[in-house]
Amino acid sequence: TRIMNTCDSLPLNKQKQNEIDVEDEEFRECLPGDAISNIMMYQEFDEIAKCAGLNSSWRNATSGVKSICIKIGRHGKEKLKFAISRFFGLGNIHIKCWREVDPELVSQLLQRNPDIKKLTITGCFTFLRNALEPLGKRNALHLEELILDSCYFSCLNDVIDLLENKNSLRVLHLNDNRAHHDCENWRHLVPVSKDSSLAFRIGKLHNLEELTLRNWDLKQIDARVMFSGLKRLRKLSLKGINDSTLLEIALLCGKTLQIFELAGDGRTYGWVTLNGIR
Repeated sequence: TRIMNTCDSLPLNKQKQNEIDVEDEEFRECLPGDAISNIMMYQEFDEIAKCAGLNSSWRNATSGVKSICIKIGRHGKEKLKFAISRFFGLGNIHIKCWREVDPELVSQLLQRNPDIKKLTITGCFTFLRNALEPLGKRNALHLEELILDSCYFSCLNDVIDLLENKNSLRVLHLNDNRAHHDCENWRHLVPVSKDSSLAFRIGKLHNLEELTLRNWDLKQIDARVMFSGLKRLRKLSLKGINDSTLLEIALLCGKTLQIFELAGDGRTYGWVTLNGIR
């Protein structure tokens, strides 16, 4: 009898599940587009892509998403192509490069989102080539945060052009970035005294509140060129500096700085001693 009852109940369970599926489908269909977009804002990129395949309402709602984080791994190209096809008007783009990224696809994504306010690219020394050209010179004038960690550039001018006319920039992180220099091997970005154009460009970012420079040879720069115009700087994080430069930076920025971080190589703090921060 128990077996018969169990068997008899199976169609009812299946019917109940079908009713739930219909209710779920009706619920998904009746949600307004802005509500769907808000739901997607809290989802991982892969989940957003899955939701976009549910129906036209969810697919169209991707246009209301303002922030995405793409993890470039095995299917990195497919993810970028999906982002290019579905997202425009993004305010925040974060690209985590676990593998090499296609610079052309990144460039297309940025072209689709000219009013971006925050861009973060982190990864395994990704060669960006022309990826950031859509942000250069007179483009992306509303950019407020730029974080580039472990990225390769074709040349130093790529970075200089990127920072031109970025008067709204409040946060700038350039960490472990490298570029070709005089046809030599890859080198860390070094605004040496004979070519202070990059230091000069950073010094023109007058609204900058947070600056992080890791693995720069800051011993060779004129600190006044880079820091004298940064009157709003609140947080400064450096690696690769000596006492004299450190003291000059402290004199130039000491009135506004609230956080001053110095990073070493694991055993020392580069060329810094307590005499530099007295």
